[in-house]
Amino acid sequence: MSNFEPPIMTIKDAKLRFGTKQLFTDVELYINRGDKICLVGRNGCGKSTLLKVISGVIEADNGDIFIQPGVKISYMPQDPDFSGYQTLRDVVLSGLEEEERHQEFKADILIEQLDIRAAQAPDQSSGGERKKAALAKALIGEPDILLLDEPTNHLDALAKESLKTALEEFEGTVLLVSHEEAFYREWTQKVIDIEKKI
Repeated sequence: MSNFEPPIMTIKDAKLRFGTKQLFTDVELYINRGDKICLVGRNGCGKSTLLKVISGVIEADNGDIFIQPGVKISYMPQDPDFSGYQTLRDVVLSGLEEEERHQEFKADILIEQLDIRAAQAPDQSSGGERKKAALAKALIGEPDILLLDEPTNHLDALAKESLKTALEEFEGTVLLVSHEEAFYREWTQKVIDIEKKI
């Protein structure tokens, strides 16, 4: 009996144009369960936009994205909008679905692990604190696929270590965009240049 498991996500011939600019074309990716992947490429080539396409925030002009049934995706944008939240703890808790609200203890675990100032208001928080809260929000629902756009922006060395530890403990699939080579090469399995259509 074969133990073959099909990719958790397949992207074929994805294309997207923004105005007169072609951001990416013919992107083809096969992502397996548990993969830890970093997307690289020159500025403006569409890395962050591709994450938005995968997450469903925007649609590609062409191409197919197939995700295995029942797969849960969490997306952490580069600059998350926290308007309407009173505290960073509220931000983290918002990552839980309605039927998961009894699992608030998960928020406390992540808040401690990432050293988040939970009682602080988002609009009075540093970029690093907001980034950590955004990561905790993405992690709290225990997704199968985690999409991270520049997760180390605004983080100091200690916060980056906490982030790396959290991601190493995460057993699901990670697809991230990062310009920080020392960070992603240390723990990702694959580095994919989307301009080379790998």
